[in-house]
Amino acid sequence: AVLGVNVRGTDGRRPPWLRSDTMILRGGVRIGIVGAAGTHTASSTKRRNIRDLTFLEPAPLISERVRALRAAGAQVVIGVIHDGARCERDRPTVCRGEGLDVAGALTARPDVFVMGHAHVNADLRVHDMPVVEPASSGRAIVIVDLSLDGQAPRSEIREVSGDSTQGADPIIDSIVRVAVARVRTRLDRPVAIIAEPMRRQGNQYALGNVIADAARAIGNADFAVWNNGGIRADLPAGPLTYGGVHEISPFGNVLLRLRLRGRDVRRSAEKWVTGGRPDAHVSGMTVEFDAARVDGQRVVRILLPDGTPIVDDRIYSLMLNDFMIDDGDGFAPAGIISQEQLNVRDIDSLAEYLKRLPQPVHVSNEARIRPIGGGTVR
Repeated sequence: AVLGVNVRGTDGRRPPWLRSDTMILRGGVRIGIVGAAGTHTASSTKRRNIRDLTFLEPAPLISERVRALRAAGAQVVIGVIHDGARCERDRPTVCRGEGLDVAGALTARPDVFVMGHAHVNADLRVHDMPVVEPASSGRAIVIVDLSLDGQAPRSEIREVSGDSTQGADPIIDSIVRVAVARVRTRLDRPVAIIAEPMRRQGNQYALGNVIADAARAIGNADFAVWNNGGIRADLPAGPLTYGGVHEISPFGNVLLRLRLRGRDVRRSAEKWVTGGRPDAHVSGMTVEFDAARVDGQRVVRILLPDGTPIVDDRIYSLMLNDFMIDDGDGFAPAGIISQEQLNVRDIDSLAEYLKRLPQPVHVSNEARIRPIGGGTVR
C-alpha cells in the first residue's frame, strides 16, 4: 500500500490510489502503520509529478490515525514519514529537522517513528518514543525491539556492506541477482578513464563542471547550469563504467534547452547563489557575486569565456535538467522565451561527453561561480 495521510488532491480529498494507514498481522500481532509525506515534497519533487497534490501539516493527521488504529485493535503502531533530521557531528544528540519537529508535535504517539529523506543515521528518543532514521541506498538498517508487555523499547543501527550477502533471505537474494543480471551488460559498459578523483568538496568542484559542460555540449547551447543536489556520488580515478555514471546521476532526468535574454540569465543566476553561496555549477559563463549583498541582488556580473559580459538584450540558449525547471521555489529560470525538451537523459549526456574527451579525462576545478567584494561565502 502507498500511505500518505497528509496528501490531498485538488478537490481536497485523498486520492483514490492512496491510503492514510494500514493494518497487518505478523506472528499473531496486529500492527498498524500510518505514513506521511514531508511538506517539502511540494518543492523537492518534480512539479509535473505532484502538480495536482497538496501536502498538509502531518502531525495532527498522524495523531488522529494513531488513535484510530489503536481503537481498531492495533497492538503496535508504526509511524513513517519521508522527512528527516540531522545531528551535529560532535554532538550526536543535538539534532534538528522537519521530521523531528513532526515527531515532537504528535499528540498521540506511535510506538516507533521512522524517518527518511536526510540520508543519515539517527537513533533518537522523543518523549521516550524511538525516532529512527537509516542512511540511504540500503547502507544501514534500523532494528527496533518493541515489547508488548510495557518494557522499554530498544533500537540500534546496523551498517550494511554492499558486497556482503551473508544471511540474506534466499528469495530476496534470488530476485536481486536476476534483476542485476538483466542490466549487468549495460552497467559494465566502458565509458572513460578518469585521470584523478573528482570529489564533491566545497560548492564548486571539477565533477560539477564536467556535468555542466556535458549538458552544454550535448545540447549545443551557449550556457548550462546544473543543481548541486543532482550530483549524488564522487567520481573515483580509473576506469568508469555506465553503472558508475548512474551513481552520479541516478534520477533519469532529461535535458531541456531554454532560450532567454541576457538580463534574464542574470536574474536566474541570483537563484544559484541564494543564501550567499553557490548551489549550482555552470558552463559557458563565469558568475561573479557578492555574498555580502541580500538575496536577489548578489550577482555583480556574468562573463562569457572571452571575458566580455553578457548582453542584456541578446537571446542565449541555456541547458539544464527538467527537475530544475519544475523547481518553482528554487532553480526555475526567469523570462523563458521558449523551451525544448531533448530526448537525452542526464546519465547519457554525461556518459557520451566523457567518451568524447581525450583519455584519460582531466577536468578543471576552477570556480565558475565565484565570490568577489567583501562578502564571505558561507
